[in-house]
Amino acid sequence: MRPGGIEAEGTNLPSPAPLIHVVRSLDQALSAAAEAETQGLALRLESEAGAGAHVGFGWFASLVDLVRERHPGLEVTSCLDCADLPASAIGAMRRGLRHIRFSAASPAWPRLQGMAAAFGAKLEPGSCPGPFKDTQTRR
Repeated sequence: MRPGGIEAEGTNLPSPAPLIHVVRSLDQALSAAAEAETQGLALRLESEAGAGAHVGFGWFASLVDLVRERHPGLEVTSCLDCADLPASAIGAMRRGLRHIRFSAASPAWPRLQGMAAAFGAKLEPGSCPGPFKDTQTRR
């Protein structure tokens, strides 16, 4: 089976869901990657609520890039929470992030959905849970 919930080749069995970690640092992200590899799972790195504004989309995208570079055999996806700040969401799309959490209550939601489609990205409504003291794991 392939990680990430994708059907394994030649079977009708779905792969296990990815390991999901909310991270605030490169150390936490690398630790999450090692855990996912040990368990044979894909990894989804998520930011804290509003991280698009306080750590920035560039920092988060670089963190994801470094994890992928140091764990080349691991399937890694990510989600950056941009709260209700359209500029953060647009910057994230331009930087190549493909999953962006954004407030669906924002007047910018419909327009950002169109932009996300053009960038090949997906807007996820809502906000990441948080705040967290340490790395949190969810399934």
